[in-house]
Amino acid sequence: MRVKGVTPFLADLGGGKNLLFVKVETEGGPHGWGECYTQADRDASIVAHVEGLSRYLVGRDASHITHFVHMAYNDFAAKRGAMDFWSAVSGLEQALWDIAGKRHGVPVHELLGGACRERIRVYANGWYGHGAPADYAARARETVARGFTALKFDPFPGPWRTHISREAEEQAVATVAAVREAVGAEIDLLIEVHRRLAPMHAIRIARALEPYRPFWYEEPVSSTNLEALAECRRQIAIPIVTGEELYTLRSENYFLPELELTDDELAALQTCFYLLEGKFAYAEPLRLALQNLALGRPAPADEAPSATALRVEMRDPDYSAEMPGRLAKLETAISKQRTIRFGYWSPRRSRPSERTLNPYALRLDDGNWYVVGHDLDRGTVRTFKISRIRGDIRFATRRERDFRIPADFDVEVHRIPRPWQIGETVGRARISVSEDTAWWVERTLADAGTVEDGVFETDFANVDLLAGWILRQNGRAVALEPEELVKLLPETFGQGLHEAPGTSFGRTLHERPKEEWKDLGRGVRFWQWPREER
Repeated sequence: MRVKGVTPFLADLGGGKNLLFVKVETEGGPHGWGECYTQADRDASIVAHVEGLSRYLVGRDASHITHFVHMAYNDFAAKRGAMDFWSAVSGLEQALWDIAGKRHGVPVHELLGGACRERIRVYANGWYGHGAPADYAARARETVARGFTALKFDPFPGPWRTHISREAEEQAVATVAAVREAVGAEIDLLIEVHRRLAPMHAIRIARALEPYRPFWYEEPVSSTNLEALAECRRQIAIPIVTGEELYTLRSENYFLPELELTDDELAALQTCFYLLEGKFAYAEPLRLALQNLALGRPAPADEAPSATALRVEMRDPDYSAEMPGRLAKLETAISKQRTIRFGYWSPRRSRPSERTLNPYALRLDDGNWYVVGHDLDRGTVRTFKISRIRGDIRFATRRERDFRIPADFDVEVHRIPRPWQIGETVGRARISVSEDTAWWVERTLADAGTVEDGVFETDFANVDLLAGWILRQNGRAVALEPEELVKLLPETFGQGLHEAPGTSFGRTLHERPKEEWKDLGRGVRFWQWPREER
C-alpha cells in the first residue's frame, strides 16, 4: 500500500499558537492523521519540514515506518535533529501508524503491545497567560472548576534571560503561593521553568517553593548539562523532570562506562537472571548484556569451581557449582545457533552416553533447568535435564552457525508437567492456600493451574503426588476438593501435626508401625491417623 500524498493543515484556534495536523493518503487504501507539535512563530518552519519530508513517503510503502524515520534522520537531517525536524517527523509517523491500525482493523495501541490502563490522568497547561499572582490565582480557580486536578504553569515573568533578578524570583514564588491558596491542598502544581536558571538560582528558588508542595519542578536547568542537573537534583527536595530539549542521543553517550566483573560476580549474576526470567521485566536484556561481558572469557564449566562458588549455598536442589557455567555455555550456543556435544546420564542407563544437539531454548520447570533442542542422534526434538549433563559442553564444529531454529518452534509445547500432572488427567483439585503461599503459587505454578480468592485449582493425573505437594507446604495448603484428596489429607491431620508440635501425637510418629505409612513416591511419605483412633 503506497503513499500517494502528504498534506499539512495549519489551524488557528485563537490561542497562543497554531496547531498543525498532517494527512497521509494511500493509493486505494485508508488515510492517516497525525499532529505535529508547534511553537509560536515556528509553525511555518515545521510546515516546510513536513513538505520536505514528503518525498521520503510518496510512492513508498506506508507500512515501512521505521525505515522512513531512519532515512529522514540520516539523509534529510544529516543526523542533526532539531525541534522543527522531530516535530514534523512525529506527526508523519503518527499518521503512518494510524494507517497501519486501519489496515489491520485494530487500535494502534494493540500493534504496540496492548493497552496498559483504561484511564489516564491529565494536567491543564496553557491556561494561565502570565500576569500578576492574582491573575494566575483567578485563572487557576476557573481551570479547576472545569474538572482538572493538576495544573502546570510557568510562574516566571518574561522575557527569558540567562540571569534572573531577585525581583523575578520573588514574583515567581508569590505566584505559586497565590495559586496554592486559590486551589487548595488537593490540587497538584507542576512548576515549569523552561531551562532558564543557573544551578544556584534553581536551588534557591526550589527551596523557597517547597512549602507549597509542588508535584514536580520541570527543567530548572538545561538537560544537556548533566553536571548542573545532577547538582540540582542533589540539593532539591522536589522531584525534577527533564528531557524536553533532548531530541536525539549524542554519539558519545551511546555507551555506558565499562563494567568490570570478576568471574565469580558474572556467574552469580547470570544465575540470578536465569532464575528471574519471566518474573522480572528486564531479566532477559540484562542476561544478554551479561552474556556479552562473558565473551572471550573461559567458560566457568571448563575450570575447577572457584572458592566462592563452593561457599555459596543455593536452595535449588538442581543447583551445582557447574550450573552457572553450563547455563552460560548453552545460552551462547543457542544465540549463535551452534551444535553442541555433551555426556548425558539417564536413569535407564548405567553410564553416560554422548549426545549431539542443536539447542533451541532453555526453560525452568519446577526448579529444574532443561535444554530443548533437536537431538541429532534420535532425529527428533527432545528435552534434556541440565543437572544430568556430565563433563564439558563442547561445540561440535568450528562454523559460525550450524543450524536455524524452526520458525514454528514453541518452547511451551515442551514444558515438563508438574509431577501430579504427568499422565492422563483424571480430575481437578481445589486447594485453599494462605495469602503468602497464594502469591508464590500464582507466580511459580501459573502453568499448572489458577489462583483465585485464595484457592489454587489444578488438574491432576496422580492424586497421591498432589497430596505430597500439599504436605510439603507445611500446613499452608489445605485440600478442599475432590473428596479422594481430602480423605488422603484429613483436616485433623494437618491441625494435629502443625498446630501442636511437641504433643504426644507428634513425638510418637516414628513409633507407628510401617504399614500405617503411605509411600507417595519421589521420597515423600506420610502417616494418616487411623480412623478408629480419631
